[in-house]
Amino acid sequence: MSAVAQTSLGVAARARATEDVVVGQDIVRHRLTSRAIHWTVASLFFLSLLSGLPIWTPIFGWMAALFGGLSVCRWLHPWAGVLFVTSSLVMFLHWRRDMRLLPSDREWLRPKKIVQYMKHEGDDPEVGKYNGGQKLFFFATALGALGLVLTGVVLWFPLSFPPLLRAASILLHDLTLILLRRRHRVSHLPGHGGPAGDVRRDDPWDRHQGMGALAPSPLVSGCHG
Repeated sequence: MSAVAQTSLGVAARARATEDVVVGQDIVRHRLTSRAIHWTVASLFFLSLLSGLPIWTPIFGWMAALFGGLSVCRWLHPWAGVLFVTSSLVMFLHWRRDMRLLPSDREWLRPKKIVQYMKHEGDDPEVGKYNGGQKLFFFATALGALGLVLTGVVLWFPLSFPPLLRAASILLHDLTLILLRRRHRVSHLPGHGGPAGDVRRDDPWDRHQGMGALAPSPLVSGCHG
């Protein structure tokens, strides 16, 4: 094997194990573990969503056939929800340090700034790997997952809870789902930055929008050039 081939394999292996490394014209932002966590959370979210919609309303009753019938959905949905919340907890622990809110992120608490983020407007070349909007949406997702599991337990074992709590849980469970679904439309979970989770060094949208710019470091300083 040639030296060039060995070097390429070494860089590829490093890209799978580390983050923010340059491979050719691409910047590998997320290692394999991060991508696996992201796609696991996303897959379980949609499994929970699709298995829950036939239970929610007869309008989506036809979707029950995708899982073998409504009775299967009633069994599958709560377990899919448990797996979704568990994977969300893993995701939260995995990214909690990167998502720590800094003093410079406070301006993202302004409604105007949040609207700009939702519309993919604005460009801040000084932002780190994740901007304040992404951090806020990250914590919103974590709170949403917590809300779904708390209300879901009540709906899973309704006879163990008083009627008022059951009624409130139905409303909050549905409302949380709608808000989470809306959140997935305006943002991306960390790791969702293209086919392989990479960005182009010469693409300003990839650098400063969707996933935010990379933090300055010797490995990736070229992305700001």
